[in-house]
Amino acid sequence: MGLTLVLAGCVGVADTTTTIAETPDVLGLRLNAAEDVLDEAGVSSTAYDAMSDRMILNKSNWIVFSQETVGERAVSLGVVKPGEDPNTPTTTTTEASTTTIQASTTTIQRPTSTTVPEPEFTRAEENAIQKARDYLDFTSFSRSGLIDQLEYEGFTTAEATLAVDYLDVDWNEQAWMKAEEYLDFTSFSRSGLIDQLEFEGFTRDQAIYGVDKAGL
Repeated sequence: MGLTLVLAGCVGVADTTTTIAETPDVLGLRLNAAEDVLDEAGVSSTAYDAMSDRMILNKSNWIVFSQETVGERAVSLGVVKPGEDPNTPTTTTTEASTTTIQASTTTIQRPTSTTVPEPEFTRAEENAIQKARDYLDFTSFSRSGLIDQLEYEGFTTAEATLAVDYLDVDWNEQAWMKAEEYLDFTSFSRSGLIDQLEFEGFTRDQAIYGVDKAGL
């Protein structure tokens, strides 16, 4: 009688552990650069204005201030303009002075206040001011460049100049943001970028400030 041997093979089961990459920290980055970093890591993102409810048009003009995980591989980014801080109170305290009036033996204190009237503008001037704000929310400008743009829109030189000077604009910071926009687009030498900013209407000092802050 023949003997049949049956050999049982052993099957090994490999340990397959999946490592999920951590979500990158993009605080302090320009919004366009932050989105690129998150996209490469496979993380989706949404952005909102952490200061108010402004439209986010030119992403290179916004900086990531806060980052919050809202789901698996998804984050919400709070963004601000350069120099802004949502934690800084924006309320203004007005102190009323008092005037003492003496009548025989009676002292009467009456609060007095000084009201500074808001400047009155024509409809065209109000429109010019709003248009200037819209452009600055969209991209950076020199003072003369923004006046020229408003004139191109059909406003008079007087209306355009009033609108631009009415706004509290830091032209040094505008020069820096414009330098960053150019460097995001192409390469420049230091002197070439200074010349380009001067061509845009910035003063030489403003152009040098912008290029220095951009690190060139």
